[in-house]
Amino acid sequence: MNKFDIGPVLAKYGVTVRSRLGYVKVQCPFHKDTNPSASVRDDRLHCFSCGFDGDAIDVVKEMEGFGYADAKRLCEEITGTGGNPVSGGIPK
Repeated sequence: MNKFDIGPVLAKYGVTVRSRLGYVKVQCPFHKDTNPSASVRDDRLHCFSCGFDGDAIDVVKEMEGFGYADAKRLCEEITGTGGNPVSGGIPK
């Protein structure tokens, strides 16, 4: 199983994770959020409003409509951990 730092992945979708210590409240990237309704803990995002719960790969799958393999490749590209490049949201 691959684990990716969720911070850079969320940043790609406009969510800033200001602290990486423990439980951090953030705005959910999946719906209009004026106040933080989601939390990041142990590289997982959980939204108390829409119910989304997942890791970096799950975030990319939901945001881009990708399957697991393409989402994993985009996570590798975003976090700089290798893999084949994915550009413009379209797997190569």
